[in-house]
Amino acid sequence: MMSKNVSAKLMKQLKATAAVRSYDFIFQSDKMKQEEQMKQMYDYYHGDEDANIVSQCKMLLSGHGPYSGVYDKELVMIMNDTTAAPDEPTQLLIVKKEFFALGDYERIVASESFTYDTLSSPTKEYVGKRATGRFLLDLSVSAIKNIKKAVAMAEEWLSNNKVPPSGTNWNDLYAHLLSRCEEIHKTEKIFTGFMAFVLFSKYNANGVNNLAFLSMNDEIDGDIMPRSDFCKRDQRIKVRTRVMLGKNSNDRESTIDDRIKLVKIAQCEVRKVTNDSKLQITNMQQKLEFLLKERGQAVELAKIICPDYNKQHENWIEVQNLTHDISTMKREIDNLEQDWDEKRATKSSHKALVESFLNDINVKKQRVR
Repeated sequence: MMSKNVSAKLMKQLKATAAVRSYDFIFQSDKMKQEEQMKQMYDYYHGDEDANIVSQCKMLLSGHGPYSGVYDKELVMIMNDTTAAPDEPTQLLIVKKEFFALGDYERIVASESFTYDTLSSPTKEYVGKRATGRFLLDLSVSAIKNIKKAVAMAEEWLSNNKVPPSGTNWNDLYAHLLSRCEEIHKTEKIFTGFMAFVLFSKYNANGVNNLAFLSMNDEIDGDIMPRSDFCKRDQRIKVRTRVMLGKNSNDRESTIDDRIKLVKIAQCEVRKVTNDSKLQITNMQQKLEFLLKERGQAVELAKIICPDYNKQHENWIEVQNLTHDISTMKREIDNLEQDWDEKRATKSSHKALVESFLNDINVKKQRVR
């Protein structure tokens, strides 16, 4: 059972940390229905042996992989006849002080102060009942909103205080965020998601974003098309479309049958090109989703084998390579989506001009009658 000194707020913080990590595995599946999202959240949080999915909840409790930073480790000797020899100490996992509000610190030991049953349940009143996918999805979404606000504040603070660790301790940043916690969440001393922010974002000694929804923002700068470019693009589309439909040819030299053929050819071309682009984007998104999952597993493995980040270690090199591949894939998808937007605009222009052309024909037919 959960010790009475474990506050509901800390339990919520712990659960939100594993929930955010679980959500990150399904982040790229934007076409997934909510029911499927909830099922996936449930599986990643609680684990599914049949599907070979490791429980994020159990990993958090044991301090493995990405959760090693939750705890300070303490070795103790237990002297009695039923335990191991005296020279084999037991390791205790104690929640770090930085995850408590000022003046609220208590010694909280994993597997003693709280257990798998308490972590996997929605509240302490329902210990033994597993949190539902809906509960976990809602918890992760609320935590992510807070994390994104914290990221904006962190960037503002870093621009004025230089980037740690070049003279400024990361704890100074965390203290700054907690001092403005009301701006992130009005009713919490430590906003839900703070632990996940410290562990998984780039605002720590590792300097690497381990969350897909944060990594997506790292390569956006400079990718936005200026308004003038949109106008030029639309003008090019209109001119190209009119040429395809024969609007720039002399009506006296072009029969109605010829123009109808041009319309049909243009429509077929647009359909073929847009369908090809859509299929290509879908395939690329599936590859990106696979790479993100692969990197998540690589990070967990690297932190188990080499807990302290080391860019020279082979496991961390693999993580860096996957991160580079993901960045490249995202840029390619952005380019494809921009091209897809242009093709959709072309299709819209085609439709308008075809309607205009058909109206033209109807008017001429009526005049002939």
